[in-house]
Amino acid sequence: MVPGGPEGCNLYLAREVKKHVRIPVTTVGGHGSDPEELDRIIREGEADFIAIGRQILADPETPNKWRQGRENEITPCVRCMNCLGLFDKNIFGCDVNPSMGHELYDILQRQPPKHSRKVVVIGGDRAV
Repeated sequence: MVPGGPEGCNLYLAREVKKHVRIPVTTVGGHGSDPEELDRIIREGEADFIAIGRQILADPETPNKWRQGRENEITPCVRCMNCLGLFDKNIFGCDVNPSMGHELYDILQRQPPKHSRKVVVIGGDRAV
């Protein structure tokens, strides 16, 4: 068995909850590799929303690739569970996306732009 469980492992729970409530129901648990299956789940009323977490960590461009018809370019999540990592040691990773968890380091290693620009930030209420 895959460490993260089978794809759609919690869908049966969403189906059951939907029988008893009148509010939108979200399902989570291994969804994210097949956009037609996600569409079917919503179309057939098994859930109203589908949360996709680990697939976005494996390939942050997944939704864009779906929209652009580039499904064959998607790097699928292999459900290794390394993205959940060792929280107490602040160690995270992904077997298929070596940049995951190192985004800040990658940004800091980039070369500065060749030309500077003036920019305005509108709507921020505080500095971070």
